[in-house]
Amino acid sequence: MGKIRLLYFLALSGTLIIYGCASHVSISDIKNDPSKYHDKQVIVKGEVTEIIGLPFAHKSIYRIDDGTDTIWVFSQKVPSKGKKVAVKGVVKSAVIINDSTYGTVIVEKEK
Repeated sequence: MGKIRLLYFLALSGTLIIYGCASHVSISDIKNDPSKYHDKQVIVKGEVTEIIGLPFAHKSIYRIDDGTDTIWVFSQKVPSKGKKVAVKGVVKSAVIINDSTYGTVIVEKEK
Protein backbone atom coordinates (compact mmCIF):
# COMPACT_ATOMS: atom_id res chain seq x y z
CA MET A 1 0.00 0.00 0.00
CA GLY A 2 2.89 2.36 0.80
CA LYS A 3 4.40 1.90 -2.67
CA ILE A 4 1.13 2.83 -4.37
CA ARG A 5 0.87 6.02 -2.33
CA LEU A 6 4.47 6.88 -3.15
CA LEU A 7 3.91 6.34 -6.89
CA TYR A 8 0.72 8.43 -6.76
CA PHE A 9 2.55 11.22 -4.93
CA LEU A 10 5.44 11.19 -7.44
CA ALA A 11 3.06 11.26 -10.41
CA LEU A 12 1.08 14.15 -8.92
CA SER A 13 4.25 16.08 -8.03
CA GLY A 14 5.63 15.64 -11.55
CA THR A 15 2.40 16.93 -13.05
CA LEU A 16 2.44 20.00 -10.81
CA ILE A 17 6.06 20.73 -11.66
CA ILE A 18 5.41 20.47 -15.39
CA TYR A 19 2.39 22.77 -15.28
CA GLY A 20 4.12 25.26 -12.98
CA CYS A 21 7.11 25.75 -15.27
CA ALA A 22 7.46 28.09 -18.18
CA SER A 23 6.95 26.45 -21.52
CA HIS A 24 9.23 26.71 -24.55
CA VAL A 25 7.38 28.29 -27.47
CA SER A 26 8.32 29.65 -30.86
CA ILE A 27 8.36 33.39 -31.37
CA SER A 28 5.90 33.03 -34.24
CA ASP A 29 3.42 31.34 -31.87
CA ILE A 30 3.67 34.33 -29.53
CA LYS A 31 3.39 36.90 -32.33
CA ASN A 32 0.48 35.10 -34.03
CA ASP A 33 -1.59 34.94 -30.82
CA PRO A 34 -0.21 37.51 -28.34
CA SER A 35 -3.34 37.48 -26.17
CA LYS A 36 -2.83 33.78 -25.45
CA TYR A 37 0.64 34.48 -24.03
CA HIS A 38 0.08 37.93 -22.46
CA ASP A 39 1.35 37.97 -18.85
CA LYS A 40 2.43 34.33 -19.17
CA GLN A 41 5.93 33.09 -18.52
CA VAL A 42 7.63 31.52 -21.54
CA ILE A 43 11.03 30.37 -22.71
CA VAL A 44 12.26 31.27 -26.19
CA LYS A 45 15.60 30.42 -27.77
CA GLY A 46 17.29 32.27 -30.57
CA GLU A 47 20.12 34.44 -31.81
CA VAL A 48 20.61 38.05 -30.75
CA THR A 49 20.29 40.22 -33.86
CA GLU A 50 20.07 43.77 -32.49
CA ILE A 51 20.85 45.50 -29.19
CA ILE A 52 19.77 48.85 -27.80
CA GLY A 53 21.49 49.80 -24.55
CA LEU A 54 19.62 51.83 -21.97
CA PRO A 55 22.46 53.16 -19.80
CA PHE A 56 20.20 55.47 -17.79
CA ALA A 57 18.22 52.46 -16.60
CA HIS A 58 21.08 49.89 -16.49
CA LYS A 59 19.02 47.71 -18.83
CA SER A 60 18.91 46.77 -22.48
CA ILE A 61 16.40 45.78 -25.07
CA TYR A 62 17.54 43.29 -27.65
CA ARG A 63 15.94 41.43 -30.53
CA ILE A 64 16.23 37.67 -30.93
CA ASP A 65 15.44 35.51 -33.94
CA ASP A 66 14.48 31.85 -33.52
CA GLY A 67 14.07 31.17 -37.23
CA THR A 68 10.28 31.60 -37.10
CA ASP A 69 10.14 35.33 -36.24
CA THR A 70 11.82 37.96 -34.06
CA ILE A 71 10.87 39.51 -30.72
CA TRP A 72 12.28 42.20 -28.46
CA VAL A 73 13.51 41.23 -25.00
CA PHE A 74 13.68 43.78 -22.17
CA SER A 75 16.47 42.73 -19.81
CA GLN A 76 19.09 43.71 -17.26
CA LYS A 77 21.62 41.68 -19.24
CA VAL A 78 23.35 42.89 -22.36
CA PRO A 79 24.23 39.90 -24.54
CA SER A 80 26.51 40.27 -27.54
CA LYS A 81 25.15 40.38 -31.08
CA GLY A 82 25.17 36.94 -32.69
CA LYS A 83 25.05 35.10 -29.36
CA LYS A 84 22.60 32.19 -29.00
CA VAL A 85 20.43 32.73 -25.92
CA ALA A 86 17.57 31.12 -24.03
CA VAL A 87 15.25 33.72 -22.54
CA LYS A 88 12.83 33.06 -19.69
CA GLY A 89 10.39 35.87 -19.15
CA VAL A 90 6.87 37.23 -19.23
CA VAL A 91 5.15 38.27 -22.45
CA LYS A 92 3.84 41.85 -22.47
CA SER A 93 1.79 43.54 -25.16
CA ALA A 94 4.00 46.64 -25.37
CA VAL A 95 6.85 48.53 -23.73
CA ILE A 96 7.40 52.27 -24.29
CA ILE A 97 10.93 53.60 -23.91
CA ASN A 98 11.94 57.17 -24.80
CA ASP A 99 8.85 57.71 -26.94
CA SER A 100 9.52 54.45 -28.86
CA THR A 101 6.94 51.70 -28.62
CA TYR A 102 8.05 48.10 -28.87
CA GLY A 103 5.10 45.80 -29.70
CA THR A 104 4.85 42.36 -28.14
CA VAL A 105 7.95 41.88 -25.98
CA ILE A 106 9.36 39.52 -23.38
CA VAL A 107 10.38 41.03 -20.06
CA GLU A 108 13.19 38.75 -18.96
CA LYS A 109 12.94 37.33 -15.47
CA GLU A 110 15.78 38.42 -13.19
CA LYS A 111 18.01 35.65 -11.93
